[in-house]
Parts: sequence; structure tokens; C-alpha cells
Amino acid sequence: MRTVYDTNNGRFDLGPKIASGGEGTIFPVESAPHICAKVYHKNCIPNQRAQRKLEILISKSQRLTNVAALPIGFATNSSSVVGVFLPFIDGFEIFELYSPQSRMQHFGAIDFRFLLRTAVNLSAAFGALHDEGIVVGDVSEQNVKVRKDATVRLIDSDSFQVESGSELYHCNVGTPLWTPGELHGQDLAKVKRLPNHDSFGLAQLVFQLLFAGRNPFAGKPTSNQYLTPEQAIKECQFAYSTTPNSNRKLVPPPGSPNFSAVPPSLQSLFERSFGVESSQWPRPTPTEWYTELINFQDSLRRCGKSSSHYYWKNASGCPWCEIERLVGVDLFPNFGGGTENRTTASSNILAKLRRIKILLVPLEIPPETNICASPLPPKPTGTGAWLKKEISQKWWAKSWLMSDYQKHFVKIDSLERQIQQLQVENQQYTNEYKVNGSSLVKKARQIESVLSSPQKIKTEITNKYKLKRRELEMKRHLGSFLLIRASISGIGDSRKATMQSYGINCAADVTSSTIIQIPGFGPHLTTKVVDWRKACERRFRFDPNKPFDKTDLAQIDSEVRKQLREMEKDALKLENQFSVINRKYQSHVRQTQTQQVQLYQELWTAKVNADTLRRHLNRYGVEV
Repeated sequence: MRTVYDTNNGRFDLGPKIASGGEGTIFPVESAPHICAKVYHKNCIPNQRAQRKLEILISKSQRLTNVAALPIGFATNSSSVVGVFLPFIDGFEIFELYSPQSRMQHFGAIDFRFLLRTAVNLSAAFGALHDEGIVVGDVSEQNVKVRKDATVRLIDSDSFQVESGSELYHCNVGTPLWTPGELHGQDLAKVKRLPNHDSFGLAQLVFQLLFAGRNPFAGKPTSNQYLTPEQAIKECQFAYSTTPNSNRKLVPPPGSPNFSAVPPSLQSLFERSFGVESSQWPRPTPTEWYTELINFQDSLRRCGKSSSHYYWKNASGCPWCEIERLVGVDLFPNFGGGTENRTTASSNILAKLRRIKILLVPLEIPPETNICASPLPPKPTGTGAWLKKEISQKWWAKSWLMSDYQKHFVKIDSLERQIQQLQVENQQYTNEYKVNGSSLVKKARQIESVLSSPQKIKTEITNKYKLKRRELEMKRHLGSFLLIRASISGIGDSRKATMQSYGINCAADVTSSTIIQIPGFGPHLTTKVVDWRKACERRFRFDPNKPFDKTDLAQIDSEVRKQLREMEKDALKLENQFSVINRKYQSHVRQTQTQQVQLYQELWTAKVNADTLRRHLNRYGVEV
């Protein structure tokens, strides 16, 4: 076990190494888990000037503990400096946020709001460092760690540039992919870095957080000439720029978020950071970024199609849905959380389904009420009528009443036929209602049965996942091999940035057909990248008895919720369809009933009148 001491000769035992780099090795401190020790390699022991720089950083560490992992003290071998003590940062590299697989693995079910909040905190961190007279210098995605609450910490702080009086302690290093164009080709160990230079790297980090890991200088060439991101940086060829430029050489790669997905105020900050005037005019400060990102954060809306998609409320549509439509990748899958993500059916929906049932309404025959007969027709008068009565009472009675009696008899026959036709038509309509309604009722009972027992849905989906278990485990295995950490012959940081801008973040994203389409990647490099994926595949060991991964369980629940939502939509459609045909049926029955009551009343009246005439005719000896 290795032992080091602080400047007060306090003893600290170190655990197994955490990581090793060009300058030294990081070890945990056994008695203080919140700190670690960086022990320098023998040929990298800091000289007096370097130690003075570290002393300045140590003096600022307490004030900046929430934004950067500054050294908090010297580590010695009891006689001389061998390293420094640093706060232990428990986060993950910022590039772990670019890919949905690594996001889920390290941060859980987060959405775009988390990335935006990270960008806000990143801007605040740069601002705090600049306020203390510190320039980061070597800004890159490998020097920023993000914690699970979206706060950030900048690491590798011993390379920061600091000033003390007339003394300037340079940042001697820089990554070309993250260095502003005006510094390319210069001796960085002799250049005084400015906050304006840091602002270039900050803008890149913010861009990659908001635009799904895309590099602002890795785009699709407008000609057959491949332009590396480093060359694009030198020439201020911002691939997403909307500023008119006759010398434009890059456009956004396919499947990228549209630049208009962020507010114009943010677009302007990116143009000022990366455009043709970015090296001549001051770039946006961390404070400007912080202000506009906060405004952006307050202007988000939730997508109507996916509850895990958030985007700028004034955008023409959800950029994440558009990317999913174009390339088939959901950058922010719905992995759970919230009341809208329940896995049980709504009791209100079930109640609606149970109300879908056939309700037949029989036609009612109205009762015969006390109907008064109509007055008899006037008795015939005149000489002819008198003669008929004198000659034959029967003859006279017929001439007086028979015509009216026959009219009522015809009317009765007509009314009975009308009633019969009305009832036939009503039965036909009822039969049609029963057929259409029964079909909807059957569907309603089927949906009700499933929604009442959502576990059946989960069991069915789980069984499907079991059948493709190996495929899922392989995809997750490949997702753990991030491109940024890969060592592939001929594929440096520049080409990796280009691949990331085309949606290649890990081995799971690699196919020969996708790589060959990336500018600058011919058959030779495509083969190398595919070989890297195959090498990762060979390290896969499938265990069919291994429990489902939390990602799979979350995805299963997500699919259960999706099916529940779809079935509930179907249930509401069914309710609406049934309500329409039921209202029409009920209305038809009411109208038919009204018509039938009227016809029966006329029929009873005609029968009473006919019966009255028949009795009078019988009285005069006329049999009818």
C-alpha cells in the first residue's frame, strides 16, 4: 500500500489506482473517500515554478469547489512534493450524455431538460472560473464531469492558466478539435489564453449538449472535398450557420437536429462563437450563455406524441420526433416516471367501456282510451229521401250511413297497413342497430378485459423480449464501447467527431452501410471501424439466466404504457362510435313511437266511428 503525507505531515494511505495519465496516477485516499491523490510520474514532478502555480490554485479551491476539481493541498513523501490532493468527483464525462444508451446506463431516465440544465450549470462554472482570473485553456469534452443532479465539475485543473501579480502561468496544452482557429499553429506554451478563447470551447460543449452530440464543424461537404473538423475550425466553416456565405463548404449532416430548434437568440450566440467573425470579435461570455440558456429552459414544451420529448415551444415541431422519423432512432426514449406513465388503465375509461351495451327499446302500443264517436252525418232530407223511408227503412238507412261506414272501413284497413309497415321498418332498423352495436360491444369487452388486467400485456411483451434477449444484450454490450474511448487505426479525434455528427457514438451504432456514407470514409476506413465493432462483439458472453437489465425493464414498462394509451384511445373511439349509433337508434325509436301513437289514435277513432255506424245500420235491418 502506498502512503503519502500532507504538508502538516499527516499520513494518508492510498488505495488501488483509479486512473493513469501522461503526468501521473490517481489513487483513492483510504481514510477520506471524498478526496483522492494525484501522484506524479518521476519525470513529471513539478518544479518550483509549477509548485507556485499549484499554490495559487490551492488558494482558490475552496471558493470554486462547486465548479472545478482544483488541488486542495500538496502530497509529499514526507520530504518533497510528489503530487496533489484533489476532491473526488463522482460524475461521468460529459460525452456520456450524447448517446441514449450511455445516458440510461449512467443517469437513468432523463430527457432534454437535463442536458439543457447541464449546459446552464456549465456556463455558470466557466463564469465562476473567469471571475477568479482562471482560464481553462485546454477545454474539451474529456475534461468535464457531470453529476446525477446535472451539476458539473471541470477536472485536470493543474493545466489551467492562472496569473499572480506579474507572473503568468500558462496552459501548455490544447486539443486541436477544441482550440479556436486563431490559436491553431501557435506555441500554446507561450500564448496567453483569454476568456474569449475559453468561450469557443464552452460554445462547442453547449452545442453538443443541445444538438445530440453533433460537432458544429463536422458536417456534410457541399463539394467532393472532405474538410476535417480542424480545417473547418480554421476556416470558420460552421456547418449549421444560416448566415449567407458564398464560400460555404459544410451543411448539417443527415439526421441532425435543425438549427431552428433553438431560439434565435441562441442561434446568434452560436454564430458569434463559430462564424466568420468569431476570431475578430469577442465571443459570447459565460454570462450571456447562462442568461439565454435560462430563457430557453423556461420556454420548453412537452411533445404531444412522446411525453419524454421536450423542445422549444416556438419550434415548427418536435425535433426529436423528426429525427426518429428520418433515421429511426429515438434520442429520448420514454423510460418511465410520472403519473402519465402509469401501468394501469384509467377507471374512467373502464367505466366508459362498461357503459357500451345494446339497449333495445320496444315500441309500445298505446291503450284504447274512452274515445267519443264522431257525430252521425245529417239525415237525408227532401221528397226523395221521404219516399225512400216510406218505401223501405233499410233502403233509406243505407243511403244515409253506408257511405260513411265504408269510408271508415277503408281508413281502418289503411291505418293497419301503415302501422304494420312502420313496425317492419322499425324492426329492420333495430336489427341493423343490433348488428353494428354488437360488433362494437364485442370490441369493448375485449379491450375491457385487457385493460382490467394489464399484467397480461406486460407478460406478453416480456415474453417477446425473452425471445430477442440475446439481441438486446448484444446491443447493450456494444453500447458500452464508446467511440470516443476507442483505439482504431487511422481514426483520430477529428474523424471520431465527424462520426459522432453522423450519429455514431458507440459500437452499437456501427454498420458498414452507415460508415461508408460518412464523408472521408472510404472502404479502407469503413473496414477498420467495422472490425472494431466485430472485436467488441467477440467479447460478448451471453447468459440466458441473467435477470433483465433495468433498461429492458424500463423499456417493457414503456411499451406497456404505450399499449395502454393506444387501447384507451381505441376505447374512447369505440365509445364515440357507439354513442353515435345509439343516439340515432334512440332518436329513431322516439320518432317511430310518436308516429305509431298517432296512427293508433286515428285507428281507434276510426273503429269507434265504424262501430257506431254499424250499430245504427243494424237497427234499421242493414247487416254489415
